[in-house]
Amino acid sequence: MRRNPLPSLVIVPVALGAFLLLNWLERRRPLRRHVEPKLRRAARNLALGAGSAVFIQLAEMPAILALCRTVEGNRWGLLQIFGLPAWLEIPAALILMDYTFYVWHVLLHRVPLFWRFHVVHHADLDLDSSTALRFHFGEEMLSVPWRAAQVALIGLTPLTFSIWQAVFFVMVLFHHSEIELPIAWEGRLNMRNARFARDARPIAEGCGCPACTRFSQVTPWNR
Repeated sequence: MRRNPLPSLVIVPVALGAFLLLNWLERRRPLRRHVEPKLRRAARNLALGAGSAVFIQLAEMPAILALCRTVEGNRWGLLQIFGLPAWLEIPAALILMDYTFYVWHVLLHRVPLFWRFHVVHHADLDLDSSTALRFHFGEEMLSVPWRAAQVALIGLTPLTFSIWQAVFFVMVLFHHSEIELPIAWEGRLNMRNARFARDARPIAEGCGCPACTRFSQVTPWNR
């Protein structure tokens, strides 16, 4: 039985709610002083994010979801071969997608052409949840073949892809959020937010600072 992706009526409120909640928490428990006025930065980051979002919705998503349906129909990929039940398939998809994204993120920092686009994200003078939206649409274009390979090799269905997409987006927002959290929480749960990069938003290729050496989003591959 084919499984449809999560509807927009679920994904959009989750994404918007997470963004608004983190912004509220950033105001209630800020981690540090801003170099630049927050409103001006947020407007610029949202504008950059809007350009990327347009490309994703008009070009990437139709192609990737079509590929997901083909993968499901032909039982391509690792997860389809094993035929796991949904309660195992979904967490396995999240883990495998996050690890392969980890590899892609390393490449964004190591390959000069990729870094030329990814550096836009790291050039933000401050770091908060709006930084999670600050990506050049050219980086999104470069990521499409990698995303297609992830889907085909791992064996994602439209449902598992949409779940990963929603979880990934919320985690990226959290990792960039500038919220003062108890150190004990961060250490025990391997949490990662703006504290790890508060002293460096690097624009030099291949540096070794925390912002450039922590590449995963959902799982703790950086340990």
